[in-house]
Amino acid sequence: MKKIISYIAFCRYFPQVIIFLFFKENLVDDIKRCEEHHNIKLEGIKGVLYLLTFDKAFRALFYYRIGKIGHVLKPLAPSFDSLMVNSNMPIGKAALFVHSFSTIINAKSIGENFRITHCCTVGNGEKGKPVIKDNVTIHAGAIVFGGITVGDNVIIGAGTVVNKSIPDNSTVIGNPAYIIKKDGKKVSIKL
Repeated sequence: MKKIISYIAFCRYFPQVIIFLFFKENLVDDIKRCEEHHNIKLEGIKGVLYLLTFDKAFRALFYYRIGKIGHVLKPLAPSFDSLMVNSNMPIGKAALFVHSFSTIINAKSIGENFRITHCCTVGNGEKGKPVIKDNVTIHAGAIVFGGITVGDNVIIGAGTVVNKSIPDNSTVIGNPAYIIKKDGKKVSIKL
């Protein structure tokens, strides 16, 4: 049934599909990651149609990747009104926004394989914006702010408030935040 709806939606998404053909290289890793998340295997135009039809968070990432023309196309198929992505920050390949309503993403830069869920804030603090490195996951309700660095392979737990840098290979929870796992070993280290 979803495939039939995707084909019907082709008319609505015709401009996006044309733009996709020009920006395919920018989107291919994001599409693969979304397909894995949704547990589907559709490639090329079929995959884009499916994701544009059924994943509003993907639409936000799509519009981010295609740049200024996304502002023109967004009214045809809007993403979440409450998902705000700073168009001036670099986001690495294979990003995934999961149910990302009520989420603000305004970092200095974001690395590859970034994953964020709903009700999160990543943004300015007194000393600037955070730098988020590769393979970072931010869970529901987390707040990350300030001129800090979130290292590679970091997991930030639900409801965590982070305003200090996090070392690589860490899992962080709480408010105030503390590290509960570092390099695969259980620890209890206050940030």
